[in-house]
Amino acid sequence: MILKISSIKQLNKFFFLFLIYQIIAVVSLFGCYPSDIFFTQYSIYGLIITFPISIFSFMIRFAEPDLEMTVIIIQSVIFLISALIYVLLKRKIQKSNDTGSHYS
Repeated sequence: MILKISSIKQLNKFFFLFLIYQIIAVVSLFGCYPSDIFFTQYSIYGLIITFPISIFSFMIRFAEPDLEMTVIIIQSVIFLISALIYVLLKRKIQKSNDTGSHYS
């Protein structure tokens, strides 16, 4: 499934939803063990929902629970990649709107 984003407003909404998705992943990753700050028995559901962006962090967290900084770094890199994609798409939409054609 390919998303067709034709306006900056749609792109901003999409990015905001991804930000919430990312936050759910981080909170779920830091809620796996009873000693974690966000521990809950329902964190597995958050991990299942955010599986595509939390799989590598979960593997590291499962193998060695004390590597919290590594998990934060991995999730930060995933967020930075998504922010870069956001900026590139925003530029492409603005350029397409400036030339008079519509991106679809």
